[in-house]
Amino acid sequence: MMLSRPTASSLTVENSGGHGIKVNANATLSLENSYINASQESGMVGQGTTSVTTSIFSNNQEYGLVCSDETLVTCSQITHDSNVLGEQDGCDSTCGIPTETTEPEEPTE
Repeated sequence: MMLSRPTASSLTVENSGGHGIKVNANATLSLENSYINASQESGMVGQGTTSVTTSIFSNNQEYGLVCSDETLVTCSQITHDSNVLGEQDGCDSTCGIPTETTEPEEPTE
């Protein structure tokens, strides 16, 4: 028997003192039609199996979306706007533009 994951629909999370939403490692969640705005940290941190559909992540002080493993979080129709550190970090490319990592430059003599 296959269990369906819990669904959070039409949520508005604004001015959170930490992450807007955090999905813990053993949890599952479907987030849809939601608005995550102005969190003091990232809009959402996905450490468990998560599906995000038709949602907006904006004005968060870190990333719009952070994933502990790119295979755990799937996205479609995601909008990011003005997240300070970028759209997403560690997620599949369907979740937004990934953060660029840069290698430190070698010192020159």
